[in-house]
Amino acid sequence: MMNMKKGILPCMHLISTNNVCKLIFFVLSFANYSCNNRVNNQTKLFKKYMQKEFRVNLGTKKEFYFIVPSSGCIGCNKVVATRFSSDKKRENNCYIIITKKALKNLGNIQINNQNVFIDENNTIESLDIDLLNTSLIIWENDRIQKIEILTPENTFSIVFGLP
Repeated sequence: MMNMKKGILPCMHLISTNNVCKLIFFVLSFANYSCNNRVNNQTKLFKKYMQKEFRVNLGTKKEFYFIVPSSGCIGCNKVVATRFSSDKKRENNCYIIITKKALKNLGNIQINNQNVFIDENNTIESLDIDLLNTSLIIWENDRIQKIEILTPENTFSIVFGLP
């Protein structure tokens, strides 16, 4: 009979270090595939949305898209809208996509910037890319690089920290 220490599973001696490494590699590979697959799906959906709704072809240059849905934090939405209402000049690579419902919720804030896309049918809210909250999509090299959810804690630093 084998002498085992307390707390160690009886079958642990059957699992070799090599098998544990293979299992860890498999789990990490699957997790990486799942994440990459999700980002690829989000990229396809967003690219198709921009083409269909606004006739915009997204490319390789770095661009920032603030998403302002009707269900987003109203305070966060107002901060984003303020960035695009403060001047009428065209920003190089920063845009706002705001739903018609969210625009009504802003009250008297006027968005006069040329980089504003108004989603008349609130279509962005039904896309499966986790945009039910006020968000920032970072686009570069023909794909979504990152989606940042805006919160009351990070909104000012994100909105006014971009070029």
